[in-house]
Amino acid sequence: VTQFMNAIDALEEEGMESLIIDLRDNPGGDYDSVVAMCDRVVPEGVIVSVEDKLGGMITENSDAECLDVPIVLLVNENTASAAELFTMCLRDYDMAEVVGTTTYGKGIVQSIFRLPDGSGLKFTTEKYYGPKGDSIHETGIEPDYVIEFPEEVYEDGVITVEEDIQLQKAGELLGLDIVNDSYLTEDESADDQ
Repeated sequence: VTQFMNAIDALEEEGMESLIIDLRDNPGGDYDSVVAMCDRVVPEGVIVSVEDKLGGMITENSDAECLDVPIVLLVNENTASAAELFTMCLRDYDMAEVVGTTTYGKGIVQSIFRLPDGSGLKFTTEKYYGPKGDSIHETGIEPDYVIEFPEEVYEDGVITVEEDIQLQKAGELLGLDIVNDSYLTEDESADDQ
């Protein structure tokens, strides 16, 4: 969380005009961390509602401080759990457009109970819902712009900026030419949409 907050603060100090956040192949992470990250980005309101096994609900809310720049999120089939919660939250607030492929679909919270012999039990304790009340469990999030890589791109295991058509689309949505590290003119942006 600290790294994310420091990066956002530094970018704001530098005059950030737009932001691309790459969540591809992000398996998620700590629930409290993603709630804090969402709180930093979205305006006042619901971040997530969590339902326990008995039907009880807990709602996490954000304060009024938020980012005020266009945001594009990059996702794929390996974007899961907390990374999906972050994506759903920003999209529900119309804070970001999403580019890539449908996410994994893990909308549950799991806990590990350690046993005395060093082994453990992992079990589902809660299910979460986005600001609009939707669950993404077992369905994932379909991007606003579905863009799949051609199979040949994966042959050597390295994807260059020139081959990263998802990143290029994110740049295009923000008026940036990622490959040539420049801004698109209004005519170029309109032609591509």
